Amino acid sequence: MTAPAASHQKAATRILLVEDDVFVRLMTFDLLVDFGYEVVEASTGAEARELFANRPDIVITDINLPDIHGLDLASEFRAMAPGVPIIIASGNAAAPGVSYIWLQKPFRSTGLQDAITRALLPE
Repeated sequence: MTAPAASHQKAATRILLVEDDVFVRLMTFDLLVDFGYEVVEASTGAEARELFANRPDIVITDINLPDIHGLDLASEFRAMAPGVPIIIASGNAAAPGVSYIWLQKPFRSTGLQDAITRALLPE
């Protein structure tokens, strides 16, 4: 039996999750795995840079990381791989002029899935 195309796309989608709060990272990791995505996780910008070398399909990053601001990390990733969509997760309102997908914390599973769906849309 062949899996539906949507499930196949999810299974092939690799997400780099960057979050320093252990509870939030574990909760988000579990949601993403439940959605059917392949997930690698990092708690710092330094760890994320190492994992980004494997070119994930999507990056989800917290804005307040211990060693770098999430927007600075996102800018680094965009410079290295302009086609990789980036979702910024923050408890703050979206900053004007920010060209990333904004995920307001706290978020529900539907908000997370909506952000990923937008990230996967063709530009």
